[in-house]
Amino acid sequence: MKLKYALATGFGATLATVLGVVVLAFLFLSQLTVRWGEISSVIAQRNEVMMRSSQHLGYATLQFHKLVRNEASDGERFAVEMQMVGDLLDAYGGTGPLSDEEWRLLNTAKEQLDLYRKDFRMIVAMRENNSEKGALEYALKGESDGMQLAHTVRKLVDLNNQRTRVETAQVVGQ
Repeated sequence: MKLKYALATGFGATLATVLGVVVLAFLFLSQLTVRWGEISSVIAQRNEVMMRSSQHLGYATLQFHKLVRNEASDGERFAVEMQMVGDLLDAYGGTGPLSDEEWRLLNTAKEQLDLYRKDFRMIVAMRENNSEKGALEYALKGESDGMQLAHTVRKLVDLNNQRTRVETAQVVGQ
C-alpha cells in the first residue's frame, strides 16, 4: 500500500510539474507574440511611411527639375507632393515612441521641406520674370535643400532599420 501511495504521489507531482512548465511556456509564448506584434506593426508602419515619402519627394524633385529646364512643370503637383511628404513626416511621428534623434531628424526634415518649397517659389518667380537659363541653373544649386531632405529621410530609414535589428535581437534573445 505504501508503494502504491508513493508512486501515485510521485506521478502526481511529475504531472503537476509538467503542466506547470507547459502553462509557463504558453505564457512566455503569448508575451513574445504580443511583443513581436507590437514591434512588427511599428516597423511596417514606419517603413511604409518612409517609402511613400521617398516616392512623393521623388515626384516633387521631378517637377522642380522640369521647371528649371523649362519643360512643362506643374506647380500644383509639386505643392501636392510636398504636402504629402509633410503629412507623411507627421504620420511617422504617430507610429510609436520616437527617440530624441528621430525627433531631431523629423524637425530637420520639416525645416528642409519648407526651404525646398521656398526654392520652388523662387524658381517660379524667376521663370515668370523670364530669367536667363544660366540664372536658373545657378538657382538649381539651391535644390540642395531637396537633396538634404532626401538625405534626412534616408537617415530616418537607417535609424528605423537599426532599431528593427536591435529589437529583433531582443525578442529572439528572450
